[in-house]
Amino acid sequence: MKPIMGKITNKNTLTILNFLICFYLIGLFLLNEYKIDHVLIGVLRELLTIPSIVLLPVFLFMSIKMMLKEKIVKLCFLLSVLSTLICLGVIIKSFV
Repeated sequence: MKPIMGKITNKNTLTILNFLICFYLIGLFLLNEYKIDHVLIGVLRELLTIPSIVLLPVFLFMSIKMMLKEKIVKLCFLLSVLSTLICLGVIIKSFV
């Protein structure tokens, strides 16, 4: 089995994954805030929350490594790294 860094070498793919995880976690927060609870939402929440929280620091590390490797960084990629960093900070703060 190849490591995940070998499969995700494209910055566009990493940008999309960063934004997807951040939007998912923001959506979970909004669903909790507005007390929206349906069975299908609960099933998706149970299936996707732990993997997204585990993958968030991994994708942040990969993004920073890719950013340091290249001299020119696109604005969209930079925004995805910043949003991932903010989401990770909020998650860590919620546990402490």
